[in-house]
Amino acid sequence: MPQPPRFFLNHDGSHLMWTTPPVSIDQFVHEILGVTVGTQVDGIVHHMFTCGDCVPLFHCDIADAEPVVPASLASCHVWRCMHNRAALLEMPGDPWQMVIAAAHAQGKPFWGSMRFNDGHPPEYGPRSRFGAENPDCFIGDDCAAEIHAPGPDGVVPACRHLNFALPVVREHRKALVADLCSRYDVDGFEWDFTRDNCHNFTKADAGNAVDIRSLSLAILASRSASCWTTSVGSAAGRWALRRVSRARSGPAREPGSTSRRGSAKVS
Repeated sequence: MPQPPRFFLNHDGSHLMWTTPPVSIDQFVHEILGVTVGTQVDGIVHHMFTCGDCVPLFHCDIADAEPVVPASLASCHVWRCMHNRAALLEMPGDPWQMVIAAAHAQGKPFWGSMRFNDGHPPEYGPRSRFGAENPDCFIGDDCAAEIHAPGPDGVVPACRHLNFALPVVREHRKALVADLCSRYDVDGFEWDFTRDNCHNFTKADAGNAVDIRSLSLAILASRSASCWTTSVGSAAGRWALRRVSRARSGPAREPGSTSRRGSAKVS
C-alpha cells in the first residue's frame, strides 16, 4: 500500500494577490506545484476561496457567492486578486482541474480548503453577494468573544465574522463546500480555523450549543464511487473532510498531529 503523505504544503492562495494580472496557467501551476520541486512536500492543501467573504476562485453556480466589486477597491491586493480570479475563469480549460491532475500525476494528493469564518478586512478580500445582502448575518457589536483587536486608528471595529448560530449562514457555507467537492477530484477538504478566533456567535446565541462539526456531517460527495468521512486533527484549528474511495483496500487513514501553520503531518 502506498505511504500516506507526510508533509502537506498548505497554501492560502495569497499568490493571486501579488502576481501581476493576468496570471497565466504556467504561473498558476508553478505557485502551487513548482515551488515544491526538490522539497519533501508530498501533498498539497490549497485555499480555493478569497479572504474575507469566501468568494470562490473557480466557476461556481451559487449566485450568492459572486463578488460585489465596488467602484473603488480598498487595496491593490484586492485589485490584483479580482483580476487574477477573472483570468482563471476566462482560461479555455479549468486551471484547477489542470493543477489537481498535475498534482496527482506527481503522486501528491490535493485538498481544497476554506477559511472557516474569516475576519479579514476589505483590504484583503471582496464582499460576496451573500455578505452584501445579509448584513444581519454578521456578528457586529454583539460578539460573544471577549478579545477584539483595534484597527490602525486605534478604534475597535464591529466584529466582521458571520454568526454561525444562524441556519442561513451554515447552509450557505455548506453549499459552497459541497459545490467544490462535487466539481473537483479533490482528495480531501480542510476547514482552516486559523482566522476565526472563536468569533462565531453573538452573546445571545452563545448558549444555544450549535455544533460546528454538524457542518461537515451534512456534506456528501456527489460521486457514487466515494464517501466522505470527518477527520478531526489532534490540535485545535484543523477539521477536515477526507474522501475515501471504496475501491481502495485497507482502513481509512486519518490526519494525525497538526504542526504549525503551513504544514500538516499525516501518520
